[in-house]
Amino acid sequence: MPSIAHIKEFGWKPGRSGNPNGRPKLPGHIRLIKDFSPAEISKYIAKYGRSTIEELVMLESSNDAPIIERIIARMFRQAFDGKPECALPTLKFLLDRSIGKVPDVVMTESPEDIEREELRKLSLNELLQVVRKLIPDDKSFSMPKNLSIE
Repeated sequence: MPSIAHIKEFGWKPGRSGNPNGRPKLPGHIRLIKDFSPAEISKYIAKYGRSTIEELVMLESSNDAPIIERIIARMFRQAFDGKPECALPTLKFLLDRSIGKVPDVVMTESPEDIEREELRKLSLNELLQVVRKLIPDDKSFSMPKNLSIE
């Protein structure tokens, strides 16, 4: 078993980070629109999401267009014009900013869930046989006349 001194030898030194380079910086165009509201981002996604590359290039170089429109035009153009590695992160960022991040959902399956699913697969007659086994032998219990287990 390693001693405490041995562990301290390889631990972080006081005042030193375990990640000296820090988190990688976001691309410039993403940093610029980070403060825009979801409604603004959604509006421009809807407006420029169906544009052609040529239309995006024209908008991007237009001095009359608002900066936000030029930035989003540039994001769309870069994502789909020669930089396929940018497409998914750019679109994910835009969608996260407009509609919010999708929460992670973890589905668990309990033994009771498995039993219920097995019962759902049974025919009516098979289910009635299971019920009969669960009910004590009592002459007062009778099956409904319109159901049969044969």
